[in-house]
Amino acid sequence: MNNIPILILGAGPAGLSLGYQLSERNLPYLVLEKSSEVGSTFYSMTDSTEYGPWVNNTLAGSPVPLGKLLARTTRSEYARYLSEYRSRHNIKVKTNVTVLSASKTESGYEVETDQGMYSCTVLVNATGYYCNPYIPDFSGLQESNVIKLHSAQYRWPTTISDALGKPTGKILIVGSRLSAGELMEELHKMGHEIHLSHRSKIKYWPSPTEEALLSPFSMAWEHIAARINAPKPPNLNPRLRRGFQKSLLDRGIVPTHPNIKEVRGLEVEFENGHTEGFEVLLFCTGYQPALAHLWPILNGKKPEVSNLETKEHENLFFLGYEHGRTIRSQFLRGIRDDARYLAEILQERMRLPGTLVVSKEKPQILPSPSGVTA
Repeated sequence: MNNIPILILGAGPAGLSLGYQLSERNLPYLVLEKSSEVGSTFYSMTDSTEYGPWVNNTLAGSPVPLGKLLARTTRSEYARYLSEYRSRHNIKVKTNVTVLSASKTESGYEVETDQGMYSCTVLVNATGYYCNPYIPDFSGLQESNVIKLHSAQYRWPTTISDALGKPTGKILIVGSRLSAGELMEELHKMGHEIHLSHRSKIKYWPSPTEEALLSPFSMAWEHIAARINAPKPPNLNPRLRRGFQKSLLDRGIVPTHPNIKEVRGLEVEFENGHTEGFEVLLFCTGYQPALAHLWPILNGKKPEVSNLETKEHENLFFLGYEHGRTIRSQFLRGIRDDARYLAEILQERMRLPGTLVVSKEKPQILPSPSGVTA
């Protein structure tokens, strides 16, 4: 049994940010990562999808040059940034460790992995969303022989041509948000015949110029909303972009269809009764929190989280989880704030009688009021 006072699951931006904050406070921790490299989900993404400007995405202790602050972040750039972040701050990460399950004990938690058992007082789930792609369970989908891919599996345009075994084909993109629009644009330019299926009304970001003008006001509002814990408005969800993407749809170059009703072989029936054949179904349907390893604790239910901690279980925290603390919590700019907030909580709790106190000199155990040591 490996005894670690604070155990963090996942070495993405959330896990690394918390590791940095705990290191700054000399608190004992370890980050477990299933892949061989930190930030592994960013290595598997495509550069077709850009993230917000660097000013929103840098982590505490590692700013980027002033000239890059307003530049958009690509997947490969951010993956390298996270790797350098770990090295620069000597964050304690153990890679190639797959977490199988976690359970509650009288003194904290036990975590079973393929590399042995760990016990901890504090368990922080920082596994995020991007390692758990979501594909709707449409009738007949599993039995169909159509090629099925999630956008998480897409890295380059050749991902599709390799799956097809030929340069181009007929593709149905399922979804109507950022990744759907960007992959639609890229694959159209490669010569594929693209169709789009969407469940809700298609909405668009402002133009790049409008976005640049509105961004300072948007961020100011978000900052205020985070302080007063306002609910997340629907317009924060990523959308398609105006310009070329909107033009493809408006001109009918990319036909649109309602939600899928059923899949039969290579044919898709939509909710309006129209049926059409496709060679590839590309799902841009988002992600869900990676929680399966915590089902023994959570009883198979998504946790209720307040100020990053579950309401049902003390010292079980979620970092990078939607509405974990504020409307920013699932975004990189919110994760860096939440990591500092959580580190301050843990620093305070570990000063209480009967708990582990770590100083630069020597870890020690303080007696509890009853005289029983922890």
